[in-house]
Formats: sequence, structure tokens, C-alpha cells
Amino acid sequence: MPPDSKLPLHHPILATVIWSVVLTAVLAPLSIRAFNRRTTD
Repeated sequence: MPPDSKLPLHHPILATVIWSVVLTAVLAPLSIRAFNRRTTD
């Protein structure tokens, strides 16, 4: 890879793990809240 390439290209596994954790941390609480709102009525 060229030395001026972006960081995720240097560490694709690390970037994938970080994105997975971030997406889960954001979407899981939203999904749980939506589920609880629909099932408690």
C-alpha cells in the first residue's frame, strides 16, 4: 500500500471491529427502546 493511504486501509481488521462496536453501541439501545415501547402497550 502507498504510504499516503488512509488509516483504515492500513488496519482493515481493526477498522471493522471498531465500526462494529460503534454501530452496536448506537443501534442496540435504540432497538431495545423501540421494542419496549411497542410491547408495553
